[in-house]
Amino acid sequence: MKAASKTAATTPESPKFEAALASLEEIVAEMENGELPLDRLIERYEEGIRLVKLCDEKLAEAEQKIEVLTSGKAPAKPSAAPAPEEGGPSLF
Repeated sequence: MKAASKTAATTPESPKFEAALASLEEIVAEMENGELPLDRLIERYEEGIRLVKLCDEKLAEAEQKIEVLTSGKAPAKPSAAPAPEEGGPSLF
């Protein structure tokens, strides 16, 4: 089972939140064990940081979706060009 969660966290596509969280929990347990050599400890720490960022992104996406659903409004889409009143070129 240990290998399955590692595989899920290292695939080219982004893992699901639950898989990333499970991998992160596994890494924490390994690090708390105190038996990893320093080079492996650093590798696992780097992987943990990557997973924390991924989980944070997934949670932010979920929070945004919930905000949209509860407000009943569509999310604002950023504009590629500034509006004329913001100093962009005017068409007229």
